[in-house]
Amino acid sequence: MSTLYQKSPGMSSIKIFSKILLVSAIFLVFPPPAGSAEILNYRLKGKILIQAESRGEAWYVYPGDLKRYSLGRPDDAFAVMKKLASGISNANLEKIAVGIIENNTSLDTDKDGLNDGLEDAIGTDKNKNDTDGDGYSDKTEAADGFNPNGSGRKKIDLDFSKKYSGMIFLQTEGRGEAWYLNPSNLKRYYLGRPNDVLAILIKFGLGITNADLEKIAASKTAANAGTAEVSSGENIIGLAARTIRERDESASSYFIPAMKERIQYAFENMSKESLLLLGNILSGSSIKSKNSEEIIYKNDVYFSLGGYEVPLEFKVKKQPDGKWLLMNL
Repeated sequence: MSTLYQKSPGMSSIKIFSKILLVSAIFLVFPPPAGSAEILNYRLKGKILIQAESRGEAWYVYPGDLKRYSLGRPDDAFAVMKKLASGISNANLEKIAVGIIENNTSLDTDKDGLNDGLEDAIGTDKNKNDTDGDGYSDKTEAADGFNPNGSGRKKIDLDFSKKYSGMIFLQTEGRGEAWYLNPSNLKRYYLGRPNDVLAILIKFGLGITNADLEKIAASKTAANAGTAEVSSGENIIGLAARTIRERDESASSYFIPAMKERIQYAFENMSKESLLLLGNILSGSSIKSKNSEEIIYKNDVYFSLGGYEVPLEFKVKKQPDGKWLLMNL
């Protein structure tokens, strides 16, 4: 194991972590085929899929766990997408360009091409088609990346948008407005009402065959996510997996503080492909047992070199402050 894993100064031995590194090394020598389910899931993360060979059922591939969630009718889709949302500050939201869908059937009082809900969300006047009075309509400025509430361009951060593409956000400093960050053009689309979700399904839904859809694991909560509350303890492992895949420094916030050094060590010493695999191992885990204070996940990882499996367990525990955090990696 010494050639695959070395302890960083001051670190204790990490048995399970070293197993992960070994699995990563094996996958680098024997990479999965380009058409494998893991690669397909990652390529479709955050996208909305429409079953082309069925009745046009819609699915959302949640970036947190790379599983597909049934969207059902527009009302159901609206509920599911908001339930899977992550909080975002106004400052970070402003880094993402605003997207506009033409011919949205929602009310547009000033007839400027922005529906009233979207205008409320971005702070423009829904009774004036040119809020800042500069001669350009609110829609024109928003669509071209300018500030419809004042002068200058918006400061868009494409790197930030790429990192979180496909996510659904809730404004934690607003009124809980929801946004979908479309991975196709890296713009955010307002999810104010079911009509807005329907417009997104029509505009961005990607046709997929039944055979390819079956390669993407369906969430156990997909059928009832719109009506049944999902424990934050069950969401945390998927969120941790996404941030590890993206080499996102916020990954350590999903683990107990004692794990921060180990997460940093992984980012500094593992390749992008290895981190992708590590994230897939996390998100591919299933619940072994759970109670009101603790959830234990398991995943049997197959070692192609030698032909044997190693059972891995990940523990999520409720902390004294009420937060759920991963205890190990």
